Amino acid sequence: MKAIKYTTSAVAVLLFLGHFAFSNPVSKKSARQVAINTYIERCDHVVTNLKIDKRFDIKDKSTTLCYIFNFSGPNPGFVIVSAIDAVIPVLGYSFINGYGPEDHPPQFDYFLNSYKEQLLFAIENQVEPESEVISEWARLDIDPAGFSRGAGHQQIGPLIQTTWNQSYPYNELCPGGSYVGCVAVAMGQVMKYWSHPSQGEGSHSYYHSNYGTLSADFGAATYEFENMPHSTTVSNLPIATLLYHCGVAVEMNYSTSGSGASLTGYHGAMNAMQQYFKFDPNMYYDKKSTYSDTTWHEKLFHEIDNYRPMIYTGWDWMSGGAHAWNLDGYELVGDLCHFHMNWGWGGSYNGYFYLDDLTAGNSNYCMGQEAVFNIYPYAANFVNCYPQNADYWTGSTNTSEKTETSLVKGTEPEDGWMMFDISAIPDGAEIYSVLFNGYAYEGYKPDWAITPVITDPLTSLPADLHADIVEEQDEGFYFAEYDNKLNFGLGWRRYMLEGPVNGDMQNALPTDLFTIGIANDRPNPGYKIFFHGWNEANPPFLKVVFAAYGSFEGYVTEYNTGLPIENAFVNIGHLTDTSDAAGYYHFDDVPIGDYEVFVDANGNVNANGHPYFNQTISGVVVTDGGSTQLDIELVWAEIELNPTPINLTVDPGETYDEEFTITNNGPGDLDYTCYVSPPMGELLMDANFEAITGDYLLWGCEFDGAYIWATGTTAYNGDHTLYKFDRNGNLLTTYSQGTSSSKGMKHMAFDGTYLYSYDDNGFYRIDPSGASVETLFTEFPTTPFGFQGLAWVPGLGFVTKYATYDPDYQDFVIFDETGTLTGMLPGTGLSSISDMTYDSISHCLWIAKSFPGYTFMQYSLETLSLTGLSYMVPELEGISYQSARAAYFAADMIEGKTILAGLAYSNTDTKFFALELETWLRMDENASGVVTGESKNSQNVSIKIVPGLMAEASKTADIVVINTAGENDTLPVTINNNFTHGSVSGFITEYGNSTPIPDAMVEIDGYSDVTDSSGFYQIDNIPIGYYPVSISSEQFIDTVFGEIPLPGPPVQYNFQLTWTEMAVTPAMINVNLNPDSELETSFTISNMGCGDLVYNCELVFPDKERSISILVVDRDMSSYEYWGGQYPADEWGFFQAALDENNYSYTYIEVLTPWDDGPDLQTMQQYNQIIWFTGEVSGSDGMSYTDEQNLAAYLDGGGSLFFSSPDYLDQFGYEYGEFYVVEFP
Repeated sequence: MKAIKYTTSAVAVLLFLGHFAFSNPVSKKSARQVAINTYIERCDHVVTNLKIDKRFDIKDKSTTLCYIFNFSGPNPGFVIVSAIDAVIPVLGYSFINGYGPEDHPPQFDYFLNSYKEQLLFAIENQVEPESEVISEWARLDIDPAGFSRGAGHQQIGPLIQTTWNQSYPYNELCPGGSYVGCVAVAMGQVMKYWSHPSQGEGSHSYYHSNYGTLSADFGAATYEFENMPHSTTVSNLPIATLLYHCGVAVEMNYSTSGSGASLTGYHGAMNAMQQYFKFDPNMYYDKKSTYSDTTWHEKLFHEIDNYRPMIYTGWDWMSGGAHAWNLDGYELVGDLCHFHMNWGWGGSYNGYFYLDDLTAGNSNYCMGQEAVFNIYPYAANFVNCYPQNADYWTGSTNTSEKTETSLVKGTEPEDGWMMFDISAIPDGAEIYSVLFNGYAYEGYKPDWAITPVITDPLTSLPADLHADIVEEQDEGFYFAEYDNKLNFGLGWRRYMLEGPVNGDMQNALPTDLFTIGIANDRPNPGYKIFFHGWNEANPPFLKVVFAAYGSFEGYVTEYNTGLPIENAFVNIGHLTDTSDAAGYYHFDDVPIGDYEVFVDANGNVNANGHPYFNQTISGVVVTDGGSTQLDIELVWAEIELNPTPINLTVDPGETYDEEFTITNNGPGDLDYTCYVSPPMGELLMDANFEAITGDYLLWGCEFDGAYIWATGTTAYNGDHTLYKFDRNGNLLTTYSQGTSSSKGMKHMAFDGTYLYSYDDNGFYRIDPSGASVETLFTEFPTTPFGFQGLAWVPGLGFVTKYATYDPDYQDFVIFDETGTLTGMLPGTGLSSISDMTYDSISHCLWIAKSFPGYTFMQYSLETLSLTGLSYMVPELEGISYQSARAAYFAADMIEGKTILAGLAYSNTDTKFFALELETWLRMDENASGVVTGESKNSQNVSIKIVPGLMAEASKTADIVVINTAGENDTLPVTINNNFTHGSVSGFITEYGNSTPIPDAMVEIDGYSDVTDSSGFYQIDNIPIGYYPVSISSEQFIDTVFGEIPLPGPPVQYNFQLTWTEMAVTPAMINVNLNPDSELETSFTISNMGCGDLVYNCELVFPDKERSISILVVDRDMSSYEYWGGQYPADEWGFFQAALDENNYSYTYIEVLTPWDDGPDLQTMQQYNQIIWFTGEVSGSDGMSYTDEQNLAAYLDGGGSLFFSSPDYLDQFGYEYGEFYVVEFP
């Protein structure tokens, strides 16, 4: 995952115009010096009289990106030099032929296009050079007269000598004149290098839409490698046959415009070479993007250092296609490496090229590189064969005299010889290849060959030995090289010998000796090649690759009884056999060597039903032509658990430490793991967060101990959002993420202090107190696929997983706050997860997966594997299917319960849920371990029981004991409630019907609960006894019900509340009375409710001053200028008139500005009634925070409040909504 920020086109132009301040252009003079010095340093010969023939400026529009310098002498070639100093100077070079603007191999164009894109990226993004880059420019950009080779220069290869092509005559047998295909050429050149196989295996046919059925019989073919030249322009059926067979083996999509095939898959090159061409099964395929540059280099070095050319591919993002070629060498100067590529294009543009990102990890242009490793013949053994020093087995000879002292000279009139000790190779071996390694200490323009020698150099006459050496220097030789133009480079020379060398050495095996000649065909004695011999610092040797075979057999039986075990699988190397009814197995043609033999019991069990263990036996030796006998006894384990089951009476709130014993009654060591498997808890919450937020793409969620958080996209490339909810899922606040990625932050984690999340651009720390976001890093730990999920684990750090279906990349990734990769955890079998969360109680990870449904899987951080416990979340309301998106663990979020929570999405909504976890039974000590066999050994395992506020009569969970042989045992654990406390639940409804009453307060002995929307309440952990129940609710009569029993086990009591409905008839009495007159009249008070109405009547005479004391608070802001000279309307006149007309006495206070407080609590408490009114400005505050607290205390003390506003009663209970008394403090 790279943080790449792209600019708009307008900004890109500005960046280009100003880029010279950040990365400097390279002058043509400097580039020319770099090219010349590279040629001097890297050319394999002594360089004089260098001539640059032409320079090509490679551009993007008007921007020069790099220069290509063509050298015409003394050897043709080219060097590619960067035109900016922000990247390494030399991108590639070849000393075979020059560069031209057309007719490139597509593989070469893949690299050149990649270089161009990266150079343009460096310019547009103002990439600054790394220190290593600056040093390399300084080293190469000097006058060639003063230049000297860099320190640590090392070169191996090119290993492949062939320069085959895809057109005629190589495609002579391909259908319809179609091209051979780059995959087939790459395969064929590796086979020619090894001269293997001499004969294939099996056959294959497939149907081609244009050419019908195409077939090849590999087993009937003989591949004549000795008749396959390094290159040809005329018909050559041995080459054409090999390449056509390679094409059929990979089901080549033949075409006259270009043929294509795959490296991997059943019909890929790797499988074909193993299945049809007898290459070793240890061959494997890998991706560069999986590794750091350094690690990938080391893998390539390992192959080339062991002289194994590779098949390499690159995905071309521009064309959408892939190209294959051979990587067969490298050249290293200091820490900078270029790798040799044989493009399979007739030798054209073969050379050394830079593989890595030019911009030090700022781009992804090299992500498409892949390779096949360990390409060598089946059952290959490698041995170095040296001359035997004691018998003087190297020397030189002419027609009259010879030497046996040491030096090997190839010149006129002398020729050299080397005899090697091959006794380490078994006589019956099949020789695959012979690689010559000789140290040339002197040489000049030799025309020389490595030739077969039949004569014994130690006993033959000089004339006979000389004649034998030079007899085949013109034809039938093992190797030949004609260096007429250049001085010969000194040092180690390595050549894969060809022709009949494999057969010749095979014939020589019984003698334990093999001799070669060093013949120089130039008549002038000044033309020469001299090698060190056995007594010099660098003696010659042959690296021989061969195969030899033996047989392997035995019996699989039961330990101590000898009873045969049928249908057990026995594996040695890549070979497998199945034991018969007698337990017998047998292998022929087993490659010699030391082996680990693996026996798979294949589900077999003993007489008591206990499965046999699989077994591995080390140090099994198979010898050439010999038969190895190995009888194998399989053992088993027998688990005995004591006590079983476990029953315990507990008091809620207490903690209990218990233990049980695992005894092994079998002969095999019991490798066990225990985990708790409780029943799945209930679904505690199901909330539609998408409907609540209006955000259609919620990615992650987390709980910070007080609030629920979620990340949302809102809109692609929009202002992404952080959402903050209370514990009940009510949205409280939203915050901007402040990120610029397309989808915003994804999954979340919490470390006890801060929240964390990530997107494509960075990793972030979020402060829950105000949602401030801090970027911790932008360069993520190396990953080929990006991340999926996030958890924080104490003692480890942040844990995530590769976001891929690829089964080869399923490990967990651990990193710290700096983005440094600190470790890995095995994740086999865990592909395509959505999120993960840390369980602090069980010290495990819960892995959220979408298949099947929404499933949580428990991953133990003790055993680093899945425990086997999983929960599938019940289908949430209103969605037809649900997939996992996010997850978190909380030890106390809802009613003190431990939960797993997460986000689930479907085709309709994204929903939030909380699932209860049963955590009362926990593994403590020795949850995993080994109980040895033979002597009924045992192990005590500790468990911890934490009942918590247990209201049930009993609970049961299982402890599962896993046996590595595949047998599990289960220990049920039951806890019974001692019932010192009890619980009560029920429903509060209206009297006479079942209408629920929400928000009713139910109180028992100081314990309380508020009913939910269904009228349900539940109160736990009440001491057993008899208690009155007090229930209060607005609109209903507060009621105290008589004492109810709480016996201990959970009980349910439902209650109904009554209410009153008062009516007075008539509503008004109007009379006219003379002074001193009397009148008797009446009115009726009716109660239409179901509860008793308690009433009190009072006569109030308007001509009498009221005894009630009134405080009037005017907060209409009529004296406050709020918009450019405007003032709100003065509401006081309405209230003043009403009070005065009814002869009330009162005290008047006006609050002048919005930020002023009204009267203090002491003032309020002097009055029976407060009249408080606001003005007409919508959204203005009805009171200050201090006012609200003072009024709450005033009302609690028995005061009365009349509150008025012409608009909403803002800032009173709900921030923007209607007035709810229950929300008043």
